Amino acid sequence: MAMYWKKVAMILALCEVLGGCGQQLPIPDADPSAPVSGETTPGTEGETTPPVEVEPDPTPTLEAQVTETAATAGTLTRRTYALENGDTVELLSLEAQGPTTAGAEVYSITIPSNSTMRLCKADGSGWQETTAAPGTYQTSLLMVDSGEAGSFMAYIPQGWEEKENDCRRNLGIGAVVVTAAEDGNCTLTLTAPALNTGNTAECMLAQSPEALVDWNQKGVPSLWATYTNLGDGRWCYDGYYWITYSNYIPTGPDVYFQMSAAYLCRSMLAMAPYNRLADDLAPCMMDVMAQRQNEYGYFATSAGSEWLLGDYGIGAGFYDTRFNTDLMMMFLDAWERYEFPQFRETARIYADFFTAYVQNHSRTTAGGGLLVDDYYHPNGNLPTHTSLNHQVAQNILVYRLGTILDRPDLTALGDRMLLAVTDTEQSWIRPDSSLHYAVYSDGHFGGNDYPYLTYNDLYDMQAYLTETRGSRNESLDRLMASKKAWMDANGVTQYKK
Repeated sequence: MAMYWKKVAMILALCEVLGGCGQQLPIPDADPSAPVSGETTPGTEGETTPPVEVEPDPTPTLEAQVTETAATAGTLTRRTYALENGDTVELLSLEAQGPTTAGAEVYSITIPSNSTMRLCKADGSGWQETTAAPGTYQTSLLMVDSGEAGSFMAYIPQGWEEKENDCRRNLGIGAVVVTAAEDGNCTLTLTAPALNTGNTAECMLAQSPEALVDWNQKGVPSLWATYTNLGDGRWCYDGYYWITYSNYIPTGPDVYFQMSAAYLCRSMLAMAPYNRLADDLAPCMMDVMAQRQNEYGYFATSAGSEWLLGDYGIGAGFYDTRFNTDLMMMFLDAWERYEFPQFRETARIYADFFTAYVQNHSRTTAGGGLLVDDYYHPNGNLPTHTSLNHQVAQNILVYRLGTILDRPDLTALGDRMLLAVTDTEQSWIRPDSSLHYAVYSDGHFGGNDYPYLTYNDLYDMQAYLTETRGSRNESLDRLMASKKAWMDANGVTQYKK
């Protein structure tokens, strides 16, 4: 835990640099009944207590309590995290036992009637601010500040219909209902949209005895207004979902698939050092995502892909190396920040899977490098291509895994993956100075590269090599220079600088 308190000090210092987040992580009070080493205790005058042996602090833990209760409209499952700083994060899922009209209660809380309610506008353009008063309010993200009574945040319940391949169709959003209560308080109720039998209404909320968000901090209101839980990415009871692509199975309006790369988690982790709410949500969301690791060790893309099925015989529940790489980078970031054992264990299991995967799903280059296949299904498939962005991004991940897990075999694997790129350097460069998207199983290079994604991956790889080894890779520099020439000629400016 010594490392934990060093991080607390670092966080507080960062808050001061940023103008103050208004929060301090609480330090546990000493037991007032415990004698201080060296002082006398009642009934033992003249004697002194021996110095107390201080046992090592226990490993930080993050555990959820999962309960299931009967509700008016069906069965309510609640996943509750009681955090060390006194805050609480909860995920709720109401499963309807029969057809229900809009308005079924999912959650309620009592708040002072003088509380400030902030309702995020649907288009992410800002906030509607009002004092709590009886009525029905429409929003997808609610923030409540009640002064000394604390604060509250909620993603409003959204309705879901289960589809094939662990996908789901969105049924709309519920509402916030405020009613007058006794003693100058109000009852705030989160309600569900209309549901049919077997549909669910799901939401996430956080509570704190202190302010979750410092609304006076520059940029904070507009920042949180972008996390409305609407649009392409949705956070649900069991993790992150993304709108299906047109060639996915199933697809259609408002149909979402289980997305391995939980980009909302990455945003929360980035904000965590200077935002209490994000610091509460990030580890809990990552713990939810950890439950999705399958028996093989990877995180499946739940939907099927007509393209992958047709070209490679890959069905639903496939392994996508890029999505998994992005998610595993988040787990390593979460481990380094919070030190919760499940994050490191998730990384270890994935590392074991990946080292075994590479043995049978890669191609060896002339110098002994390894080009790793982008996609896989445990039921079998044809060899796939290797795209440059997948190869480079997961190369960084493998190096980080080697360092964090103290695994020299992973570091050696990373070296072979980097060698594969340097071996094939010239083959990646197109006549127009852009880069080929991938190398295919028959050895030919082709496809149209992304406008700037691959350049950013090369940039990150060079930054990692410079930080950890003190030097850059010349082959990567030449690939970057070629790609940048193409970006400059085509007006692409979003790349990392």
